[in-house]
Amino acid sequence: MSSNFRIASGRAMLAAKVVGNGDPVVFLHARVADSRMWHDQLDGVGAHNKAIAYDRRGFGETRADEEDFSAVADLMAVIDAMAHGKPVILVGCSQGGGIVLDAALRHPSRVRALVLIAPNVTGAPEAIGSPEIEGLRMQLKQAEKGRRYRSGDRDQNTPFSGRPTRARRSCYGSGSPTVPRHELSCAQVCADRGES
Repeated sequence: MSSNFRIASGRAMLAAKVVGNGDPVVFLHARVADSRMWHDQLDGVGAHNKAIAYDRRGFGETRADEEDFSAVADLMAVIDAMAHGKPVILVGCSQGGGIVLDAALRHPSRVRALVLIAPNVTGAPEAIGSPEIEGLRMQLKQAEKGRRYRSGDRDQNTPFSGRPTRARRSCYGSGSPTVPRHELSCAQVCADRGES
């Protein structure tokens, strides 16, 4: 059984989903997705643990007014609200993996373990991709700037709206002839394509 929560962090209300009870495991989504990317993992991990996934600012159901913010501070607000003082296992994919790394470095006593899936690393040089990939990265950056602070905006042409976009499909694809789509993870598909 799952429960939905709204967690305050500054002038944001972070939308979170929790499945199960036990040791807390917090999932942070990739930049091309929202917390729904962890649906299957929440059910599996939630069978024996407290599995938590939330939409970061600018994604999914989270709403935020304009303000300077820290993605790590938002993560810590989720941990404070959901982990009840227990150290957490952090799972992060792509940009979410970078946030997980930063949180572990800043708050080591709050983190029990890390699971990193193609993480972005703060301070690392940015990868250079093909012109098509670079174009998608620019589209994502522009969309993030425009959506970061707006709440309730459901422009159907942004990478963070409810419908699949080229940016999402470039990471998740539509499955492969040998592996059913539901068995593909972001890390598998992105690694196959040389993306993060």
